[in-house]
Amino acid sequence: MGALLLLLVALPQAGLQAQSAASNGFLNFPEFNPPPFDFNDAFYTANGVNVTALDTPGAGRFGLFRKTGPPAASGQFNWVVDNSGTDPDRNNIRILATTGGYTDSPDGTPNQFISILAFMLD
Repeated sequence: MGALLLLLVALPQAGLQAQSAASNGFLNFPEFNPPPFDFNDAFYTANGVNVTALDTPGAGRFGLFRKTGPPAASGQFNWVVDNSGTDPDRNNIRILATTGGYTDSPDGTPNQFISILAFMLD
């Protein structure tokens, strides 16, 4: 009976602590989606992308061009140099802002949302 009484006293206190943590955003969720970094030149080349065409002002590849301006809002950056990435297929350019687009299925309807980081002109 004493154990039950202790449990009843402890439960409301535990609930308040959990509620406080949740309202302050301090829940400990595992990080399963790392920050988005641009692919490195070797990865693009291995996947059929002409890096020379990607690295032009018209393409506007992040890390070389368009540090500010759309899609970032006024006073914000599109990308920053960040050396914390560990993926060997990525470089050290962390993407902060992207714009969206859709790829088309064979019948012309949009079927997949994509993030646009640069424009493939060729």
